[in-house]
Amino acid sequence: EAQVPVLEAAITDSAEQAGELEGYIKALKAKRREMEEELVRFRSSAKTSPGESRGEAKGSDVESKVDKASSAFDRVVNRASGMPGMTGPADRVSAAQMAELDELTRKNAIQERLARIKAEQG
Repeated sequence: EAQVPVLEAAITDSAEQAGELEGYIKALKAKRREMEEELVRFRSSAKTSPGESRGEAKGSDVESKVDKASSAFDRVVNRASGMPGMTGPADRVSAAQMAELDELTRKNAIQERLARIKAEQG
C-alpha cells in the first residue's frame, strides 16, 4: 500500500513521456509528408523542364538523398515507437487521413477553447 503513490507517480510520468514521444512522432511524420510533397513537385518540374545530362545526374542525386532520408526516418520511427515506418501507398493514404484527423482535432480544441472563453465572459 505504501508503494501505490510511487507507482501512480511512475505511471503519470510514463504517460507524460509517451505523450511527448507521440508528439515527436507526429512531427516527424508531418515533416516526412512535406518532404514527399516536395519530392513530387520536384519530379513534376523535372519532367516538364528540358533535361540536361548534368541536371539528370543532380536529379538522381537528390532522389538518392531523399531515399536515404526516408529510410533514416523509418528507422527512427521504428526505434522510437516499435511500429514499422510507412513504406507503401496505403501507408501514405493513412498518413493523409492521420494528417486530416490531426487538423480536425486541432480545430476542435480551438473551438472548445473559444466556447469556454465565451462562457466565462457571458
